[in-house]
This record gives sequence, C-alpha cells and structure tokens, in this order.
Amino acid sequence: MIRLVSFIILMTFSLVSICAADMTVNKAHLDNDISCADCHGTATPEKRASAKTCIGCHSEIPGTVKTYSDAGNTREVNIHNSHDGQLRCTLCHRIHEPSTLYCADCHHFEVKVP
Repeated sequence: MIRLVSFIILMTFSLVSICAADMTVNKAHLDNDISCADCHGTATPEKRASAKTCIGCHSEIPGTVKTYSDAGNTREVNIHNSHDGQLRCTLCHRIHEPSTLYCADCHHFEVKVP
C-alpha cells in the first residue's frame, strides 16, 4: 500500500514538472526575458505565482478609474477595485493562455485584457 501511494505521489510531481516545462508564456514576458523562476521562485513551478509577485513588477496598474462602455451604458470604474473584493491577478491576466475579463461573467465591458 505504501509503495502504491509513493508511486502515485511520484507520478503526480513528475506530471506537474512535465506540464510546466511545456507551458508557453505570453509575448510581453518572453520579450522581457522573464523566466519561470522570476515569478514562481523555481525553474520548475509547483504552484501559481502570488499576487504579491505580480504587483512587485506591475505596481502602477491598480487604482486607475477609467470610463468603460457596459452594454451601451457609460460607467466610470476602477476595474482593479472589484465589488467582489480583492481578486487574484490571474483571474483576468493569464500568462500561459489568453487573458480573459472576469467581470464579463456579469458585465459587458468593452475591455481588452493584456
């Protein structure tokens, strides 16, 4: 039984490492020579980067109020100050796949997410 559990744990870590090695990174991070270790702390990531890590490089982003169209209505909002509370950066800003707008689940903001 212990051998089986050990085997399962070993295979899980192996698959995570293999998947991490195959991950692509968005163009902005590639163009700036940002490595996996810069965000994840290790060359073979075992977990997602923290919001603190993102804010370390992107501190100028949160706090901007802009005018957006929401289903034809003009609204002034700070899209980084969600009424859902503090959100993970990666809910919108995806590094390994196309970014999406979390707010679009309910709103119809015309926003291009980098």
